[in-house]
Amino acid sequence: MSSSRLRKIKMFAILCGASTRPESMIKNAESENINKLLSGEISVSRRSEFSSDKNLVRFIQNKLMDSGFDLPRFGADGIFGPETDDAVKRAQEALSDLGIVSDGLNSPGVVDISLLNALENIKDDGKLTTTYDDEQDEERRGKLVAKPKSESVIYIGSSSLAGHLGNFVKSILGSGPTFAKTGSQPRDWLGGQWTSVYDAISEHPKKIVIMTGGNGISGSSELVEKIEKTLAEFGYFDTKIIWIGSNPFGADSFDSNGRPYNSKTSYQYLNSADGFKQASQKRSGWNSELKSITESAGGIFIDPFEYIKLKDGTPGFICKSCDGVHLTSSVAQEFVSQISGML
Repeated sequence: MSSSRLRKIKMFAILCGASTRPESMIKNAESENINKLLSGEISVSRRSEFSSDKNLVRFIQNKLMDSGFDLPRFGADGIFGPETDDAVKRAQEALSDLGIVSDGLNSPGVVDISLLNALENIKDDGKLTTTYDDEQDEERRGKLVAKPKSESVIYIGSSSLAGHLGNFVKSILGSGPTFAKTGSQPRDWLGGQWTSVYDAISEHPKKIVIMTGGNGISGSSELVEKIEKTLAEFGYFDTKIIWIGSNPFGADSFDSNGRPYNSKTSYQYLNSADGFKQASQKRSGWNSELKSITESAGGIFIDPFEYIKLKDGTPGFICKSCDGVHLTSSVAQEFVSQISGML
């Protein structure tokens, strides 16, 4: 019997006993999730909850490289990015070419014990290598090749993005993929949209503009960290992150001491001068935190409180029939004209 036929049989036999863990893999277990993977309790893919476990991902990456499926750009960096995802799929294709069929190998990009057993067998029986030298491999990993910076702009935000401010910003920068904030918790920032955001970032956008902060900033640091990590993963260090913070409030009245408030808005916390002041201080504090978060990632933060002011220098604007929370068209237009050089 030929050696290639023996190899196929050996692989198939191992895959049929997918829950059996090779001793060499057991010795390398460094985390609880690695043990779960080796016992068949979990599987891992680029977008699974376990992909954030760097020890687990490095374990998978080392298994891929040991079996000849190289990671030439980033190696075992603990990040389950496009390069690792591509290597997993290449390994699955190569094993499929040998006639091996299993649930794990039929789920593109998913690493489970079946795939690990097959990779272990390849390592023991001679590497089944794939290269990036021919046109087919180059086409397959095209998404991993750094793309030229496009002229596109990605927009992420809440009501300010959907209102006058967003419209005037887009009139300067142009339209682009737009994603609305769906909640105040980190996991709700973009809900199930992150995959689409990730794909948009892979196209090498010129800028990523974030416009939110009026409804709380919980999860902001996590959002910026995910964006920064994704840009680094693709090597897009020239993409500019711009965060336009929360705007001050609109007033239609002043008390005897000249302090602003809004007497008509349904947002009752603005109906008194004290409430107006407290709400302004709260938003201003949020902007200070957002500035730190954005600039720590090398981004640009634009604080509307520094540009939109009443005659006495107090942050705010005059409006006779607005809700006091969102910028009117004229105020938004004037603000954008002031910051256009920063966009």
